[in-house]
Amino acid sequence: MALEDVKALMKENDTGWLATSDGKAAFLRPMGAWLWDGDDLVFATFRSSAKVEQVASCSKVEVGFAAPNWIHVRIGGTMRLVDDPAAAKRLYDANPPLQQMFKTPQDPNFAVLRLKITSIRHFDMGKLGYEDVALG
Repeated sequence: MALEDVKALMKENDTGWLATSDGKAAFLRPMGAWLWDGDDLVFATFRSSAKVEQVASCSKVEVGFAAPNWIHVRIGGTMRLVDDPAAAKRLYDANPPLQQMFKTPQDPNFAVLRLKITSIRHFDMGKLGYEDVALG
């Protein structure tokens, strides 16, 4: 699977599942507000959410996107909270539900998490295993 195929799968199955840890337990939650930003992924969240603290204490994360036929991708890397007004505006404009949660992308509780991708793995039922996807 090529990177463009990964992006197409993500677009068609637009809710990713972000896995984080606080060093004591693992946590998994849906993430629907995301965008590609160059070679990175950026996600919108509430600044007060537990995931912000978890990422601060353990920045290694994985996010997965899956199609109903079990074809899926696992995207790993390092995530951090960033002050990126341009990414915040792009996320806000591209995700109408955010506009119901926040008055503006400058809302003090609107936060951007940036994932620096180090690996992408693709699973296809026909091959019964994972394959690495070449990064951009």
